[in-house]
Amino acid sequence: MDRKTLDGIWAALKLARRSQQTAGDLEALAKQCGRRMRPGGNHPVWVTDYFPHRPLPIGRHGGNPPIPSHAKKVILNGLEADAAAWEDVLSNGQTNDDQKNGGTDAAD
Repeated sequence: MDRKTLDGIWAALKLARRSQQTAGDLEALAKQCGRRMRPGGNHPVWVTDYFPHRPLPIGRHGGNPPIPSHAKKVILNGLEADAAAWEDVLSNGQTNDDQKNGGTDAAD
């Protein structure tokens, strides 16, 4: 993750709050934030390997209708928490690999 990508994520999250979103739109944002769909299970749940954040369910119900506003708010709050965590990572100067290793450098 770099500053330019993170700034784009913040802009996309801000725009998403002001417009209707489909499951596909929110899934694309989740991927940008470093989340992936957890394999298995009956419901699509998005998890992150970088932070100890809660999994986010992004439901797909028949086609691709707009997500209800209350569900959209919950999902966007979770994705904003991811973006804020990436802000902390960038301000501390850690890379993606450092974050996966818990901030330790393997060369030490």
